[in-house]
Amino acid sequence: MIFSRYFKAAIVLLALLVASSWAAPKKVSAKVRSRIGGPGDVTCQKEGKGNWDDVQVGQKISQGSRIRTLVESQVTLNLPDGSTISIEENSLVEMSQLMSEDGANITTASIQNGKVRFDAQKQKQGSEFKFKTGTATAAIRGTSGSVGSTPRGTVASLASGVMDLITNSGVKATITAGQTAITNGEDEIKLFDLTSSGDPEFFNVIEALMADTTLSTDSLIKLINTQDSAYKENFMNKAGLKCITNTLPDTIYEPSVNLSVKCDAAFDRFEVAGAITKENDGNLKEINANWSSVEIGPKKFPITCVAKNIKLPCGELSTYYAGTVKATAKDSVVHVPLTLSSPSDMLICDPGVAVIEGKFDPSDPKANLTISFGKTTSHNLVPSHPDGEFSYPITINDKAGNWNETKIDVEYKSEALKVNEKASVSIEVNKSCKSVNLERPTITFLRSDSLKCNASVNIGNVSGDKVILTHSIDGNDIKDTYFDSDVNHTFNLVSGSHQYTFKVKDQAGNESSLSKTMGCYPPTNVSLEISGGNKFERQRSPMPPGSISPVLYRQMHFKVTGIPQNNPIYIKQISISQDGKSPITLKLTDFQSTSFDHQIELIWGKRSNVKIDVIMKSGKMLTLTKTYLIE
Repeated sequence: MIFSRYFKAAIVLLALLVASSWAAPKKVSAKVRSRIGGPGDVTCQKEGKGNWDDVQVGQKISQGSRIRTLVESQVTLNLPDGSTISIEENSLVEMSQLMSEDGANITTASIQNGKVRFDAQKQKQGSEFKFKTGTATAAIRGTSGSVGSTPRGTVASLASGVMDLITNSGVKATITAGQTAITNGEDEIKLFDLTSSGDPEFFNVIEALMADTTLSTDSLIKLINTQDSAYKENFMNKAGLKCITNTLPDTIYEPSVNLSVKCDAAFDRFEVAGAITKENDGNLKEINANWSSVEIGPKKFPITCVAKNIKLPCGELSTYYAGTVKATAKDSVVHVPLTLSSPSDMLICDPGVAVIEGKFDPSDPKANLTISFGKTTSHNLVPSHPDGEFSYPITINDKAGNWNETKIDVEYKSEALKVNEKASVSIEVNKSCKSVNLERPTITFLRSDSLKCNASVNIGNVSGDKVILTHSIDGNDIKDTYFDSDVNHTFNLVSGSHQYTFKVKDQAGNESSLSKTMGCYPPTNVSLEISGGNKFERQRSPMPPGSISPVLYRQMHFKVTGIPQNNPIYIKQISISQDGKSPITLKLTDFQSTSFDHQIELIWGKRSNVKIDVIMKSGKMLTLTKTYLIE
């Protein structure tokens, strides 16, 4: 059969297109290892567009996504090869490239604002790991340190390894372990040997100094060296402190490893591989680190210790991952049992999320893998995890109603493999943490009784929590009462009218308050007295000349006795009437004491009757009628 040269050329072109399509790099994703901050503090814009959504632990971050952190917030990403990127507070970073091709990874993070910390595994041939700022590009070869963008230029600082820094104008410098570089615009790179190089806390110091664009370059360099000298002194003071670790095998065949770390109790906490943070109490800590099963190569786990915000390198664990072996013979496949790589005991605090990770046998696509927590059971995880590795985040807080649970159960069932495997994780929830204790307790006024002198309030939204109720009168604290459930609380009122304030606070510091003015007016032996006698009073006075029926005015004095502390607040109302005339009513706002003077109208030679009615707030009524005669 004879083909024309045009047909042969078309065949060759088609073969090249097919080959290039097979060789095209594929998109991969990073996974959120941890986050610090409340709702809205760490957000992600998928593929650089649309809404900014809250970032969750265990979430996958795809190429083109932008991550934003606010004040006192942070997020750490795990890359497929085991490297980590920690995006610090007040930062905006775009994951411009997340690609993989023939085992080589291509990662580019564009720092549009703020700074990142990183801990990179040694890069394979063909791999690229870059950070871009507005003025330069940092190419990572396998190292740990920080890169940031400031108004003055780029900052790059290394604790270990090698990094190439290239400005947009082509100026280049190679940074090695213990060195820090800053760019002066795009035309100059200044390189320093600093004891503090690679330390995240000192990186913040350099960043703050570079934010002052009024400083000359010489002044800036002088200030950086001065600050580094102070850091070095602190470093030397801590030089005798250390961490003890287990020894890892030279070669491992599973994409996870257990690390044992015990650090001197003088350290507040320590970090492993820049992603796993442990509070330090001087005791041995068991830590599990894992990565994608296809990322064959050397793995390192540097340990950083923190004492009074000074971070020090405290050692490094390393091994070589040679990949998993799934077959023991040509046609026989080894069953992969259900195993969890998550810690067997989890303390849930900040964030209020438990991430359950592990492996199962993916050979039966009809198998069922579920995770149960309290009254909730997940969907079947097998279809969405065809590689047999799963990661499932569970939000734990009072609002979700699951913070009293103590165990998470994982179950794998396969009829084809004739297996029913179970595993579990113990959960301890720290209810003093704001990420799990979201809802504040409530306090509601129910009633008050001024005669029995008591009142009641309802303390609500306490279920599963503990609260303290602070009770004060007129600003003076009286007592604290503790509750561990919803309750109607009755308390005694103090005699008289007072302002009562209640504050109820839970373990995480969430609180509510209530203020109300209430009165206590118990029945007392009060009486009414009129000066000159309570019944009849005669006065001698000559009739004014020229008057037939003159009107005379006199002061009537009366008082209410037996009131506690002579406080008129116990009196509700006083009514004074005379010989059928319209009564005069006095309210509490009309008098300031329990003694009264009232002008009455008398007619010479005629009897005049004056009636006084006093109504007490206790409900008791006092009545006197007195007759006056002037002649």
